[in-house]
Amino acid sequence: MRDTYGSALETYTSTRELLDEQVSQAREGYENLQALFALGAVSQNQVDQAKLGLLQAENARKSTLTQMGLDDVWDILNNPTVTAPIAGTVSSVSVTAGVAVAPGTVGAVISEIGRPQVVVNVSETLQPSIGVGDAVEISIPSVGESAVQGTVSSVASAASLPSALYEVHIDLPKDMKVSIGMFARATFRTDSRTGTVLIPTEAILTGEDGSQSVYVVDGDTAYQVNVTTGLVGEKQTEITSGLHGGEQLVTRGQSYLSDGAPVRVTNAPAPEDGADASGAESGAASSDAASSQAAVQSAEGKAA
Repeated sequence: MRDTYGSALETYTSTRELLDEQVSQAREGYENLQALFALGAVSQNQVDQAKLGLLQAENARKSTLTQMGLDDVWDILNNPTVTAPIAGTVSSVSVTAGVAVAPGTVGAVISEIGRPQVVVNVSETLQPSIGVGDAVEISIPSVGESAVQGTVSSVASAASLPSALYEVHIDLPKDMKVSIGMFARATFRTDSRTGTVLIPTEAILTGEDGSQSVYVVDGDTAYQVNVTTGLVGEKQTEITSGLHGGEQLVTRGQSYLSDGAPVRVTNAPAPEDGADASGAESGAASSDAASSQAAVQSAEGKAA
């Protein structure tokens, strides 16, 4: 940049010398006409015109040199420190040394140091269920295996374009050590019920038409039963119709069964393709009045 300044300085110097000469000539002409006017050799109008020419030359010199701004450039070169209006961490730099930038160019982004946050984007179906102050389970794999509890601090009322998703900000514990840009997963619990029929989520089969069913074991026979699901949890799903609770269900290997197929309940792993499907692991449908279920929705985002 100093080489660029040196070239500009040469142009500035030659331009200033030319303008100084023009001002000097205008002043000399004005002074000569003043002397002639005193002798009665020229009119007042001629003197006024010469004075106007001198003023114009002086103004042209001033404006031209100001536009060239070499003094300002020199100040910048000798004082290169840029002071940010806030304290924080430089999260990105978009300029490099020696490259000319246009006015208004963002040279760097500073993230203010404060309470760590996670920013996630959620769909329009989930957005109405989230409110400021809601507890959210946050897991950041790069920090540790254990999940921590965060708190929703803001929910966007308008979707971002073109994603049509809503931005949600979640405050993390103040003492949590995270870095900006880390991957995070947020789990929202949007609803809960008690006294429901719960079954292992893995027991449910979904057909091509979207219908859902399970295999109920009666003796040594498995019967396919259509079910309607409600809230979906991490490991269990609510059943609103089709089961009464207490049924024995096939939880592994059911994709190899057909309605009325004979089974032998074992703790063996699910059979491979083409293997005997007569052995299947089972689980029970819970109908305890104390059973409860929470709807769980997950969203991925980044620490901010």
